[in-house]
Amino acid sequence: MRWIAVVGCLAWGCGGPSPGDAGVDEAGAIDAGARDAGDEGAMDAGAGDAGAADAGPDLDGPTLTVDFPMADALLERDAVLIAGRARDATGVASVRVAGVEATSSDGFATWRATVSLSPGDNAIPIEAEDTLGHVTRAERRVLVRTPLGRVRQLAHDRGANALIVLAVRGEQPLLQRVDLATGLAEDAVDLSSLVGSGGAQPLGLALDVATQRAFLTVAQPGPTADVGVWVVDLASGAIGPFSTATVPDTSAPVLEMPGSVVLDASGGRLIVADRNARAILAVDLTTGTRSVISDTADPGPAILDYSLTLALDPAGGRLLASAHRIRSLPGLYAIDLSTGARSALSTNADGAPPLLAEPNGTIRLDASGPAYVLDRFNGFFEVDLATGVRRLLVPRSDGFHSYGFNLIPLDGAMAFGDSSAGRVTRVDASGAVSPVAQNALPRDLEAWPFRLSAPVDDALWLMGDRTLLRLQAGAVTERVGPADLDPARSVRAFAVHGPSGAAYATLDVGGVEPALERIDLATGARSIVRDATTSGPSIGDARGLAIDADGGRAFVLDEAYTLFAVSTTTGVAEPVGAPAVAGGQLLTWSAGRVLVASSNDRVVAVDPGDGSVTVISDAPAGGPAISDPDGMGVTSDGTIWVSDRERVIAISPDGTRRLVADSSTVDALSLRDELVGLSVSGARILVQDGQTRVLQLDPVTGDVVVIAERPGGS
Repeated sequence: MRWIAVVGCLAWGCGGPSPGDAGVDEAGAIDAGARDAGDEGAMDAGAGDAGAADAGPDLDGPTLTVDFPMADALLERDAVLIAGRARDATGVASVRVAGVEATSSDGFATWRATVSLSPGDNAIPIEAEDTLGHVTRAERRVLVRTPLGRVRQLAHDRGANALIVLAVRGEQPLLQRVDLATGLAEDAVDLSSLVGSGGAQPLGLALDVATQRAFLTVAQPGPTADVGVWVVDLASGAIGPFSTATVPDTSAPVLEMPGSVVLDASGGRLIVADRNARAILAVDLTTGTRSVISDTADPGPAILDYSLTLALDPAGGRLLASAHRIRSLPGLYAIDLSTGARSALSTNADGAPPLLAEPNGTIRLDASGPAYVLDRFNGFFEVDLATGVRRLLVPRSDGFHSYGFNLIPLDGAMAFGDSSAGRVTRVDASGAVSPVAQNALPRDLEAWPFRLSAPVDDALWLMGDRTLLRLQAGAVTERVGPADLDPARSVRAFAVHGPSGAAYATLDVGGVEPALERIDLATGARSIVRDATTSGPSIGDARGLAIDADGGRAFVLDEAYTLFAVSTTTGVAEPVGAPAVAGGQLLTWSAGRVLVASSNDRVVAVDPGDGSVTVISDAPAGGPAISDPDGMGVTSDGTIWVSDRERVIAISPDGTRRLVADSSTVDALSLRDELVGLSVSGARILVQDGQTRVLQLDPVTGDVVVIAERPGGS
């Protein structure tokens, strides 16, 4: 399974029309390339032989809008649907996508094409040609990549400029290869045969670059996996036992629960930590026979039943071991390879902050420098090996989200697998952090959870309790306005009206009557439209929100299912009719009416003039039911779209319902938690998936691409 990153750019740049184009479509989105800047216009098509030009020659190509996908997206297939619109006064003769003729039933007013993709970067040219031969060009850039699993261990194949990654996808372990030049991953070897019913899983990884063999430690026996060290031929994918209770023989010492493993190439051996055996063992690289390096008979701190992560000290003659165990003293220790003696290098026994919580990776880049320790809870430490003094180099919150299980040297810096974030992270000696490879988009989102808005001019707006984000096509995520707001305020509902340049949010303000806030989309400036000090009737727990910017009104639904119209200038609220929208949860404004989706399987329209209620769709027999709506919008053709936890339902203007996507039929949706929001602009439908991703849904096929993703969402 591969991920596809889609980057939308016009031939002359990203995020806007060509010079001289007014090109704005009816949804308010900028046409992606209303004029071909490089096309000469085929003047002979509009001029007579005598040189007299035709009256009012058409020199422009068609206007061209790419509706699906938006820029910067991910997909899970090796083909992508491209869909959009084209128009021209003389008529559109054709639309071609990567050389494939698009299909259309309306003269290319709407068109679509599916194109195959290759691993890596794909530039997808899109051309619309009018009947006079003038061409408009646009482009989508598509990156096909395999997602990283949850990273357990890393090894560096220097000769191939690649990482070998022991990872888990779903519940299945595998080896993956990451090209360090591109950051792209590919699946290398399926390790599912090493999973046993008793919970057996490969835990440790060491790579013998010279022989292209990967050695894995496997703990907890199952019917198809014995405890010990297994070997994988990276060229053929062959997997076999290397050192177990019966291979090469049954002689002691026996591996009981092997964990961390390192390659000692000069010594011709693997070194394995086994906490159940309470020993550090050596495994001969040629024969697989085992011997003891350090056990309880050797002097030093009693750390052998800890969870140890090992690294060879480049100064020679010893191992570095980060150790942790619940209610025990975590720290950095040394193990003498010739005597087996153990000693403490830096522990919390000195009482000096910063303290270690759960160190699970260590490394030393050179024989004279400090050691570095990766701590699961606290971050990345630098340790002076002469004094034991620790310095917090990178707090966890600044550099990574969870933890890795080993550190490896990488081009003068260090790398580790950030397990929860689905990425490999690089840290240099100064504390600078950068991704080596990651599943999230290059402009991944940190400010989650959030409320989703519709796209405006190809930008996506996301509102958190304390942050407003704008994701502009072809650009990085941009924070708009103040970085921090009053933490006592939480956003209940959020709506954007692009043409007016404003967004509105209902705020829960610490038990006081909810406030209505206006946000200027250009500057992020905020102003309170209404709060507890505003005159007029009280609004209870404000939930649904819809904006009629032309009429200067915001519509708010309270906990008693009363609909209020709130003036966006004075903040005065007036009830709209009787509370006749029982179960109402969501609002949207469409064609002069307020649409309300209810938990009682009903969608109604409320006339803001007289408060009358018209049922649009009501509990169809045998049709998809609406039980817990969490998002709603209306496309330009009048279709109402509702997300209902694990489904997306389309309701035609006559009330007919159609199930467009659900978690059992759409692969991208099935990999995440339930849906928690939906928003629509023009022909674009966006859904929010389990507080981890924003997905765009094609209204015809139900195809899904990922527009934005939280780090760790994969």
